[in-house]
Amino acid sequence: MVLLSRHRIDAAMLCGMSGYTWEGTSREARFFAEVAEQNAGELPVMTDDARTLSLAMAARDEGFEVAPQAPLWLFLPAVWPVEFRAWIRDNRVRHLRTMTDGQWRDLPWGTADYFEVEANEQDVIRSYGLPPRPPGRVWLLRPPPAVGSLDQTLQRLSDAARSAGVVADVTAEFLDHTVRTLRALFDPA
Repeated sequence: MVLLSRHRIDAAMLCGMSGYTWEGTSREARFFAEVAEQNAGELPVMTDDARTLSLAMAARDEGFEVAPQAPLWLFLPAVWPVEFRAWIRDNRVRHLRTMTDGQWRDLPWGTADYFEVEANEQDVIRSYGLPPRPPGRVWLLRPPPAVGSLDQTLQRLSDAARSAGVVADVTAEFLDHTVRTLRALFDPA
């Protein structure tokens, strides 16, 4: 069942005390089975870029893109229509560039690095008034049907906020305006 009507999108999005949820994903996400057959997606991958994960690449073939990780947009998966989002396990081994013995080296993050980044991102999410995001996930979003890419969607969201005089910042006002604009993009009728 694809959620395209405003009533269905609202019903899918309105859940929990804040009105938004991290629960639920697209039933159309078939890339999981394809990659599972190749035994991919579970082993650690040495990369900082979530777009290079095998499941993220397989999802791209189905129109899903890795959600933006910039603090301003961390809330998007929670307000995105359920049938247009999915997530994969974040099995990246990320790197920190540091100087050792007079040379620059890329070293794997330590446990404290992962916890610090997660805590900072959860602080941003709380600033929006959202429930905590489940850890260890890379969120995948499918752009609205009439929009070509997630980058174009973000541009439309930013332009709409600017046109309405809403500052693109980590505020409830920006979140609310973005949700209204998303509803219009997913249900233009």
